[in-house]
Amino acid sequence: MIQIEGGHTASAYLDAFWQWVTLMADGDYDAAIDALYWDGDKPEPSAIRHSIEHFFGGPDPWSVVVPNERLVDEINRSAEIQLPTEDQPGSFIGHTSQVSSD
Repeated sequence: MIQIEGGHTASAYLDAFWQWVTLMADGDYDAAIDALYWDGDKPEPSAIRHSIEHFFGGPDPWSVVVPNERLVDEINRSAEIQLPTEDQPGSFIGHTSQVSSD
């Protein structure tokens, strides 16, 4: 879970998500790990980096990038955000619907 600063608002959730993606895109996996809430021991940043860069398989690693503004806007629009209640913590799911090339 990403630690959220700035209160529990939809914009705070989105800001925290993009800050976290930017940390990984910049190669700062130490800070990306520190930005997450861990119920137990934190994993090694190199292990997380390897898992992310090899998630899709193949001989070449993938890299994290911050997408262009159009895709960021699409992800923000389609994000599923549930703000916390007295009984439940908040949640955020970032995804895209099928994006046309127009």
